[in-house]
Amino acid sequence: MSIAPEEFLSYINGALDGMVQIVKALGDERVNLRPNNMPNTNSPFAILTHCVGLTRYWIGAVLAGRQMQRPRMPRHQPTAAKTPPTGGPKKGR
Repeated sequence: MSIAPEEFLSYINGALDGMVQIVKALGDERVNLRPNNMPNTNSPFAILTHCVGLTRYWIGAVLAGRQMQRPRMPRHQPTAAKTPPTGGPKKGR
């Protein structure tokens, strides 16, 4: 199976933009909360951080053949002091 780069990037940008919109809508007070304070779940910010990292890895290492190390952060670690800046993910990032 193959997919044109424009189609792939359009899908990735749409998915990341959607996640950024959700994080922004939640606001600073709720972006780091886990669903119903359940253990072993991730906050919306942690999920967004994970998705940006895995996208960078898969596009760079797997598709483009770049040598990169995947830094593994402890699970449930990322938190945001403030929601991401406006504009969201940009094409080419």
